[in-house]
Amino acid sequence: MNDNTYNITMKIRGMAAKHPHRKAFIWAAGKDRTTGKTRYKHITYGKFEEQTDAYAYGLKRIGICRGVKTIVLIKPDIRLFLFYTALLKIGAIPIMIDAGMGVGNMLKCLSSTQAEAFIGIPIAHVLRVLNKNKFTSIKTHVTIGPRLFWKGYSVDTINQPQERPFPINDPGPHELAAIFFTTGSTGPAKGVEFTPMVMNAQVEQIRSFLGLAENEIDLATYPMFALFDIVLGNTAVFPDMDPTKPAHVNPKHIISTINDLNITNIFASPALLSRVGKYATKRGVTFPSVKRVLSGGAPVSAAIMEKFASTLHNAQVFSIYGATECLPVSYVGSNEVLAEQSKSEKLTNGTCVGKPLPGVEVRIITITDAPIALWSDDLLAEKGQVGEITVRCDHLSKKYYHRTDADAVHKIKEGGTIWHRMGDLGRIDENGNMWFCGRKNHRVMSENRTFFTVPCENIFNTHPLVKRSALVGIDLGQGVLPVMCVEPEKNIKPDHRMTKDLLDTASKYTMTESINRIEYFDIFPVDIRHNAKIFREQLAENVQKRYAANH
Repeated sequence: MNDNTYNITMKIRGMAAKHPHRKAFIWAAGKDRTTGKTRYKHITYGKFEEQTDAYAYGLKRIGICRGVKTIVLIKPDIRLFLFYTALLKIGAIPIMIDAGMGVGNMLKCLSSTQAEAFIGIPIAHVLRVLNKNKFTSIKTHVTIGPRLFWKGYSVDTINQPQERPFPINDPGPHELAAIFFTTGSTGPAKGVEFTPMVMNAQVEQIRSFLGLAENEIDLATYPMFALFDIVLGNTAVFPDMDPTKPAHVNPKHIISTINDLNITNIFASPALLSRVGKYATKRGVTFPSVKRVLSGGAPVSAAIMEKFASTLHNAQVFSIYGATECLPVSYVGSNEVLAEQSKSEKLTNGTCVGKPLPGVEVRIITITDAPIALWSDDLLAEKGQVGEITVRCDHLSKKYYHRTDADAVHKIKEGGTIWHRMGDLGRIDENGNMWFCGRKNHRVMSENRTFFTVPCENIFNTHPLVKRSALVGIDLGQGVLPVMCVEPEKNIKPDHRMTKDLLDTASKYTMTESINRIEYFDIFPVDIRHNAKIFREQLAENVQKRYAANH
């Protein structure tokens, strides 16, 4: 028998035994016809444990057993967590993917896994049936909802309550437990392997650095964060919103949920915090119950932090830095960020993402696009210099699923350990803080210098009429031209005066003085998960076309 201290489904069972009547999940369920207020439904830890046991029995009965790779395409609601947990109890391997990456990319990713089982809502099965050649390895499929023109099993047929608890699989610490695909927003999507040991280390790191106590109430506007809540004994709340469009939430729904349910913890994208923060501050709305706000997926600007922090009572907004392969790496609070923002010399450093968390080692290496097989201290960048961020810790995924090419590019071996190349550029200052300077593959290399995206964009973003900016490079045939793309604030029509102001500001800084071309866009293309990562490749393609049309 293995030591079950790293088995997160055993931890969930322990929470259910300890607190059977505690609410595990709460979700918005329409409006009360009389009062017009939001109605909520919930499931307790005890009922969650019973239901996942029933599904585990049923799934195992139809052939989904230990080691069976199982695609899970369910909307991010309570059903997703029930089936995900049931699969982990069995020892099956759930394959999780963000449908927002686009149908073509999603099909390519899922096909590469050679999964044997498929659990999904009807539209997911329509996709499967219409692309049978991509799913030839599938032997078992379960439909969450009505079956249309395909066979397989329904939820009713696999819902098998039993008198005794389901015998939870006893995995090895380094056994493959789950596959989570990256979004593909900053490069080709890859399947990230998670083992029981890595999953547990991630949970414990989050518990430790946030100082979470049992029975916190978490507003999980990014639903997958709720996976941590149920292991930590907290209550996850899903508000009335489309989680794929956080930049377009109705602020009233978020505000009412926070104050109706006395939310203590919020995890949200910068886009959501910006929208809700602006709405709340204009109306003098505050959130007295909130102890902390966490944001990730993209750098959180000082302006967003300041706006949302003003709604809190003695609490901070924390920016979390990390990636699917390794989360969290570091964090920084709004108190520190806002204290630093008044120092103009910090503007060109990039975005501060704080100090590495305990147990997380960070090294900055000289920038190269070449694979690095083995670690050598010769790789280290000079102190304070911008380089690629590399990370080593217990909650790091050590490899990608069947992607030795990606392993070669992103992993460096040192003895029996692995360093992960984040693909991000940054530096560490004299105080030990990390500064994020943009993605490595987004740097713009002209004939005379290399431009790093975030420090350059910080300068342009100081203009009051600029919502956000994005540096790209276009091919002139005899070199690369840096171009700053600008998305103006809502209802602002850019003119020659705005362009002159921006170029005058850029001329005052060494890193931007040679940027002399600006292109305006009504709205930037962004990732679906956080609505914050800018698709710079699309912008660059559009700018290239504009340039070609005028020359």
